[in-house]
Amino acid sequence: MKHKHHYNLILIGHKSSGKTHFGQLLSQELGRKFIDTDRLIEDLYTKKFHEKLSCRQIATKIGEEGFRNLERSVISSLNEIKRTIISIGAGSVLNLENCEKLRALGCFVYLELDKETIRQRILNCGVPSFFNPQNFEDSFEKMYQERKLIYEEICIFKVVMQGKTEKEILSELKELS
Repeated sequence: MKHKHHYNLILIGHKSSGKTHFGQLLSQELGRKFIDTDRLIEDLYTKKFHEKLSCRQIATKIGEEGFRNLERSVISSLNEIKRTIISIGAGSVLNLENCEKLRALGCFVYLELDKETIRQRILNCGVPSFFNPQNFEDSFEKMYQERKLIYEEICIFKVVMQGKTEKEILSELKELS
């Protein structure tokens, strides 16, 4: 990869797959800056509406479309950054414009975790507003399959996390930096 040392690594993957966790660890290990677009969305919402809410609360309050608009604004604001680890929200890739802007910044690294682990982690945190609470299983399956296809298609690198220790995953990520 040309000028690899200037490249940003953009961590993609399903909700609760560990993008923020591993992004923070990797940035500390490498001495690089870390950006979590979910935190930027929360900050933007607080600035605009003078109310501090989590992404989940924001999506519930202003709806999917309103949340995606904030997300697009945040991603559009990421310019001229180098040597940064970026964790993006799991649904950011549903918007082609987001993908194009992010692709111009660096390379996508898909943190792949098995479906059952993701399902369990999501259920442990409470069902998000974008799932049908009357039919979680079908909603989850549809979301999982749709996003998995996109992650597989746009990623440059894939780190399969199943059966690996945190240290092994971090080691693989460091090799990509």
